[in-house]
Amino acid sequence: MNRFIDETKINEMLEKGKNAQKAEIREIISKALEFGGLTALEASKLIQIEDKDMILEVFGAALSVKEHIYGKRIVLFAPLYTSSHCVNDCLYCAFRASNNHISRSVLNTKQIIEEAKAIESLGKDRNLLSL
Repeated sequence: MNRFIDETKINEMLEKGKNAQKAEIREIISKALEFGGLTALEASKLIQIEDKDMILEVFGAALSVKEHIYGKRIVLFAPLYTSSHCVNDCLYCAFRASNNHISRSVLNTKQIIEEAKAIESLGKDRNLLSL
């Protein structure tokens, strides 16, 4: 199954998330503080807040969630790319679809396991697997 960024859906979500009321934002913040995650629409509402006091409330909640999950430390994830094929065209990414200057490949199961073991041997116990 090909999964890619649908810009139209993102723009629709952002449009739906505009101008959320303070009470609604506070409900989303309360939900976030229960550590169960947020929907894309809820996140859309949070990233479009313009009221400085509400932004500070979101930052405070985000810090609480981060400290609950990770404590007072920075956690880094080692990326493990299983393929250099992509249908997206993100300008920052070397794997973008329009980049014709790289050779494309897909790792098989054995290669993925070998790469994961190599990352683990470097002391990295958190991997971000990119399919």
